Amino acid sequence: VDKDAELTLIIDKANGDFLKLKGEAQLIGGIDESGKTTLTGRYELKKGVYEMTFNFLKRKFEIEEGSYILWTGEPTSANINITAVYKSQTAPLDLLDKQLGDVSATIRNTYKQKLPFETLLKMNGELLKPEISFDIRLPEGNYNVSSEIVNTTRTKLAQLRQQPDELNKQVFALLLLNRFIGENP
Repeated sequence: VDKDAELTLIIDKANGDFLKLKGEAQLIGGIDESGKTTLTGRYELKKGVYEMTFNFLKRKFEIEEGSYILWTGEPTSANINITAVYKSQTAPLDLLDKQLGDVSATIRNTYKQKLPFETLLKMNGELLKPEISFDIRLPEGNYNVSSEIVNTTRTKLAQLRQQPDELNKQVFALLLLNRFIGENP
């Protein structure tokens, strides 16, 4: 597969969700005497997007390099390992509000500074029935905030990973509202 070739996979025809991918692969396809089609090989994704629609909101996730589609026979029974990233700038205050307790207004205001959060959409397993999971990360970087804010935020995100319902609540808040929501909104 030429690196400039684009592969589009319709995920949800009703909503208009789709994957548009570019990458490289050495694929072997064939049709035997009975008419059975086979496809084998690994499609390494270099870039692309996953466009997702929530009622009236559209969100564009960028495909992370290293994602892939692996065919081992039947073209529709491929295995996928795809991570897509939605980037947003938001303040960690609502995420950490309960942990901050009775800190001064000056300290509380420092948590209102926006940071670049990444919402991850992970698709694994069978192409036609993928297992979908989510995550939120604060990428490495030098931010104009104190290291305490960054460390507290990363610790809270690690705690959320242990509580899938709470993590998903924050994921959807970021996707729908572009901000976090308090623990008891």
